Amino acid sequence: MRERTTVITAITTIEIMMALTGALTIAINAQWYNDPFRGRYKKQK
Repeated sequence: MRERTTVITAITTIEIMMALTGALTIAINAQWYNDPFRGRYKKQK
């Protein structure tokens, strides 16, 4: 029983970490879109 609980805890931890990473990525992307530097990148195209 103890081993099974450890596995479930590990999977839950990994899922939480992945969710946090996804949220961080979205936050960074949103910040990048609001970045004033984006205007320079657009002008170059």
